[in-house]
Amino acid sequence: MPKLKIKGEKMIKLIVFEGLDGSGKTSLINSLQPHLKNPYQLYQGLGSSSLGKEIRGLFLNFQQVDYLTRFYLSLANMAQIQAELIVSQLKNNQLIILD
Repeated sequence: MPKLKIKGEKMIKLIVFEGLDGSGKTSLINSLQPHLKNPYQLYQGLGSSSLGKEIRGLFLNFQQVDYLTRFYLSLANMAQIQAELIVSQLKNNQLIILD
């Protein structure tokens, strides 16, 4: 796994698994876990952040959400996960896996 040095000797690690629902992202993560030597934090798309939980509820409860609305809500969720969870953990040199 390549390591990126930023600001001196700090190593920052972020692994992102992208793909359609049912494409095997979670299976890949499960097969990766036994090989990880250091502790890590796993976040899943919707529901990882405080805002993401609410957005996930909207997607589940409103079947007629416009595709563009769904897109922008997903972007808002990603921005919130970054601000709320990822940035501080990367600054502390923690390994993060995004599903």
